[in-house]
Amino acid sequence: MTIRAKISVLAFALLALLAVVGGIALDGLSRIHGELKSLHRDVLPLDTMIEQLVRQEIEREAALYAALRASLRAGPRDTGTVQGETNQLIALLNAEAEAVDGLIGNVSDHGPGVEHPEIASLLAAPSAALVKQAGAFTASARALANALGASESKEADRAFDDFTQEVGGFRDALDALSDTMRQSVNDAAARAEEHEARIQQMVLIAALLALGAGIVGTVVISGLITRPIRDLVAAARRIETGALDVAVEPHGSDEMAGLGRTFNTMVEGLRTKERIKETFGKYIDPRIVQDLIGETSLLDSSRRTMTVSLARYDGFAEFAENRPPEEIVERINQFYTAMAQQIADRNGVVDKMAGDRVLAFFGSPFTAEEGQAELACLAALDQALWRPEAASGTHRPRIAIASEASIVGNMGSEQIRSFTIMGDNVALAEAMLSVSGDYDAAILITGATRTRLAESIVTRHLDNVLLPGRDDPVVLYEVLGRAGEVPEADIAFADTYNQALSAYLARDFDRARAIFEICAEERPEDAATAILLQRLDMIEMDPPEDDWSGAWRLTA
Repeated sequence: MTIRAKISVLAFALLALLAVVGGIALDGLSRIHGELKSLHRDVLPLDTMIEQLVRQEIEREAALYAALRASLRAGPRDTGTVQGETNQLIALLNAEAEAVDGLIGNVSDHGPGVEHPEIASLLAAPSAALVKQAGAFTASARALANALGASESKEADRAFDDFTQEVGGFRDALDALSDTMRQSVNDAAARAEEHEARIQQMVLIAALLALGAGIVGTVVISGLITRPIRDLVAAARRIETGALDVAVEPHGSDEMAGLGRTFNTMVEGLRTKERIKETFGKYIDPRIVQDLIGETSLLDSSRRTMTVSLARYDGFAEFAENRPPEEIVERINQFYTAMAQQIADRNGVVDKMAGDRVLAFFGSPFTAEEGQAELACLAALDQALWRPEAASGTHRPRIAIASEASIVGNMGSEQIRSFTIMGDNVALAEAMLSVSGDYDAAILITGATRTRLAESIVTRHLDNVLLPGRDDPVVLYEVLGRAGEVPEADIAFADTYNQALSAYLARDFDRARAIFEICAEERPEDAATAILLQRLDMIEMDPPEDDWSGAWRLTA
């Protein structure tokens, strides 16, 4: 059921409840209207008529009584005249008594559903008594008239006494009927008020029930609508924190259930992407995977200044001789893991791992151009600390770092592509690495890289050379360590060495030899000093040309 259908059902249910309440109210109003109409049409006219009858009968009784008394005082009268007057008054009296009785019967003949049958039953006895008393009153009035006509005084006196007694009885009957009628009217009005109060109570109860049902229905429907929304919000917040093991449970077939299923599909897609990142992140830098999944343009190929770092496991070839494959793989994986971790910690990108080497680069879009050289050197200092377990001191990394303009981006065939670097600095680093063992230097960097370093890295100007297979001079520097961590003796030795190298490059070979000899006495194990002293011997036998740049060609 859709949300629209749920709301429609609730609206129709509320309308039905309102219709029931309205029906109850209309039925009660109809009943009250019938009772009031009955009182207005039947009971009130009857009450008015009885009141008028009481007044008229009192007046006629008084007139008849006065006429009879006058006849007694005047003496004998014409019997026909007396009887005629008496019969006229009696006829009026009987007619009015019968009219009252007929009106009471009319009240009892009206349709059911009103209260006036009870009024008719209450008035039946006093009405019958009134009619009976009217007959007795008529008989006494005729007897008195006959006695007056016969001029029989004794008989007239007795008849007059009887007449007087019947007059009193008739009056009592009229009073009883009037009292009964008045009480009936009051009772009918009270019943109407009671019925009205009962109807009002029923309408109020029905309205409260309708209101309660409406509130309950609204709460239930709103809960059915808002509960999925709350579940979605809670699940979205968990996803925001990185938790992808969430799912909402769709209920029903409305729009919110469809949204829940769509949300679960979206989360499954996110989990799939995360699995891709986790899986390919072991083969490709996770940031490259993220960029490829996100289909952004950060990795488009372009020329930019990049710093290449090439690390070699020095001593691995000797280790791998006559070793089982499992042991060889385990050892090289240790090396790869240590090198890659330090690169990742400095926002570098591992380009490839092959044989005993790990190639990485630093630069846009993952690191700022001005800080890439320093990050590469900091990573190299940590890489140089690695030593394999249970291995001799010859097992160590050597790192070469070069900063040049390079092409970096997505490259490859239509079927297989990779985010890689292409430029002279890769070949330059390889060439530097080939001679690093001669200088016994753990980390070699070019002069271009040195100019990009801040004061946080301490270096030694090692040599100016033409590397094997290359014709462009390269200024070699050795990275000694972080500023503040390099011993003062090492810094002092580097300064002395730099003085000797400066004299050498200035073609002041005698002074250079003298200072290099001081360095050799201080640190006879320093390979660079030994190389330069040996080179000075060669220069002494075969001095360089006048246009010599100071760069010495090295052979493989």
